[in-house]
Amino acid sequence: MLSYRRAGTGFAAFDLKGVRYALGICMDLNPDRNVTSWSMEEGPFELADFVIKENARVLILICAWLDSKENSGSGAEDADTSTLRFWVARLDPLWKSHRGDRVVLIANRCGEEDGLSQYVHTSRRLLTKETGELFAGSSLVLQYSAERDQLVRTGGLGRKEEALLRCTAQM
Repeated sequence: MLSYRRAGTGFAAFDLKGVRYALGICMDLNPDRNVTSWSMEEGPFELADFVIKENARVLILICAWLDSKENSGSGAEDADTSTLRFWVARLDPLWKSHRGDRVVLIANRCGEEDGLSQYVHTSRRLLTKETGELFAGSSLVLQYSAERDQLVRTGGLGRKEEALLRCTAQM
């Protein structure tokens, strides 16, 4: 497996101007390599649990996630909704009102590259296959309001859009 596709050795958190941030990269979103199964009910949700433990209000997740191909007939400005649902599911513990407001920024690579191994996510497990594929793009900013118990997509890009995403999130 290519080194940029492996989970890191741990997560990071830091303070900036009075706000606590957590930082993760790509495969940090997936369970530890020693975990054989994942479920929406039981997880594990290691990155989300770290964010909660650190009381981070903002999570920055930098990814190189491949396109799911599940709605690939859509235009460049359309997000890869299957991948978006997967990201939101992996961070599910963050969307609980008793845990407070959160902002999640996910910056995902877009474009193509040949000769990659792709992780295909299913509801029960991860599968791997060799491929030359398109990255999912679909970078976005999510904001969770504990008061309204509501998760909102504050801004986002499509699967093939290369742009600077600029939006305002309230804390």
